[in-house]
Amino acid sequence: MKRFLIIILVLPFFAASCNVIADPFDTGGGGRGVYKSADGGDNFQSNNQLGLEDELDISVNDIEISKSGEIVYTASADGVYSSQNDESWEHLVSGIAVADISVEEEGVIYASGSASGNAKIIRTDDHGKSWQSIYTEPTKSSAALSVAVSPANRNLILAGLNSGEILRSSDRGSTWQSVLDLNSFVLRLIITDNSVYALSKGRGIWKSLDNGLNWTELSSALTEDTFISQSQDPTSVSIFHDMALDRKQNGVIYLGTQEGLVRTIDDGKTFSFMLLPVRDRSLKVSSVAINPSDSNNVMIGIGSTVFVSRNGGITWESKKQKTNQTVRVMRFNPELPNVVYLGLGDKK
Repeated sequence: MKRFLIIILVLPFFAASCNVIADPFDTGGGGRGVYKSADGGDNFQSNNQLGLEDELDISVNDIEISKSGEIVYTASADGVYSSQNDESWEHLVSGIAVADISVEEEGVIYASGSASGNAKIIRTDDHGKSWQSIYTEPTKSSAALSVAVSPANRNLILAGLNSGEILRSSDRGSTWQSVLDLNSFVLRLIITDNSVYALSKGRGIWKSLDNGLNWTELSSALTEDTFISQSQDPTSVSIFHDMALDRKQNGVIYLGTQEGLVRTIDDGKTFSFMLLPVRDRSLKVSSVAINPSDSNNVMIGIGSTVFVSRNGGITWESKKQKTNQTVRVMRFNPELPNVVYLGLGDKK
């Protein structure tokens, strides 16, 4: 089934939308926004300077960094903000509650979310000066929770809806095709040079080898005999929260779940729980990141605490943040791997 829409060349997104999907766009207060570490995660400081007197007070849904490493973008219910060279933040677009961002190249940014209760995807080709709508879902109470553009083919875009639908465009968003329905929030989409990965909140991780046309479930092994727990206490995963791919080791994927941190080293053939220094009731892993320059350097977020491993998850250091908010997102700077950003906000 193909879906078509008319592109509006420039849309005046101004006032923030109040019709948002509650789960991915929660708002709240108390130490929200962006935190930064310049020493590989040993210490984090607030990076929320908005102006001379104001600070960025948003619940962060996503953080993306330009390929040069100089511009940081954040997604929130208030739209998209950007910060160049860690100076003050600029509000690029409002009127759309943004769940996810994908940066194609300098100045070309995709944002997905919800506006006036409808799922929407927008794009800017001029660093956020103007935006155009490239997809609008006619169904109310809908949201586009994820968006990704192929690093090898700028025409290929994938998007995931809160309904569980995955949409595909091969012409930069002029037309769209529904390719899979998971019946559960599609939280993340990652396109590599030869594969596409999708993470669903309730259905786990799926993979495509043909640019998103056909899909195979990888996480069915989480409930089979191939599932291994380092604590010798077998369990299963009920809710998935985040996914990180090791860009230096093929087939290594970390999953943040309601029950803890799960890893596969063989592209989903087998999975194992990672042993973490926390009590069982605190195992919910809300965010995961892998250092693009060092596969042994893994970070996860549990509540307001960052756990850092420098030996591939064998041991962990805990870094409690001075906030009552949840670490929802974490990203390494691709050009400066010792620089790490956290996005904090309400519970996922």
